[in-house]
Amino acid sequence: MVLFFVVNIVYGAPSGTSCGPGRYINGGAGDNMDEKVQGCPNKQSWEACCAACGSALQSSNSIKSGWHCEKDFFSTGIWLKGCQKTNTCGI
Repeated sequence: MVLFFVVNIVYGAPSGTSCGPGRYINGGAGDNMDEKVQGCPNKQSWEACCAACGSALQSSNSIKSGWHCEKDFFSTGIWLKGCQKTNTCGI
């Protein structure tokens, strides 16, 4: 318990919107979001992690169907993009 407290003070607890065990996006969830997915488990691909995050947010009615995942040009992470980014809401 003390170690967890110290780690959170030193490194800070993850902030943002939770989308599964340990996974989160930096900002708020919504159909116009373009947020990096954080907290992907080491043995899970970015694509699978992002898909699980998107599915969790859709299941909780935080986002509509039509969202998608996209890696950046330099492969530094994966972003969850809401359906309004590509006009695919409800598809």
